[in-house]
Amino acid sequence: MNQLIIVFEFKNPTLEKKNTLRNEIREYGKFAFLMDNACIIWTEETAANVRDNLKKNLISGDKIYVGTTSAPSAWLTSFSQDVTDYLKKNLK
Repeated sequence: MNQLIIVFEFKNPTLEKKNTLRNEIREYGKFAFLMDNACIIWTEETAANVRDNLKKNLISGDKIYVGTTSAPSAWLTSFSQDVTDYLKKNLK
C-alpha cells in the first residue's frame, strides 16, 4: 500500500472546484485531510496514477503535487484529535 501526500492549489479558487477535487480524493477510501489543500491517502495506485486521475479537475495554472510520504513524520498545527490519532495509527 502506498502512502501519498497530495498538495493542490488553484489559480482561481472556487468552493465548487475545491469540493470537486476533495470529493475525488475521498473516493480513494482511506485519507486524512491535513489542511484545506493537503491530504494523505493510502492506495495501491502510484503517485503518477493518482496525479493523472486528479488532474482532470485542474485547468491551466492550477497546481498539484503527489508524492510518497512515510513515518516518522512531525507536525505542529491545530489538527483535530481524530486526524492526529488517525495519522499516528496509519503512518508507516
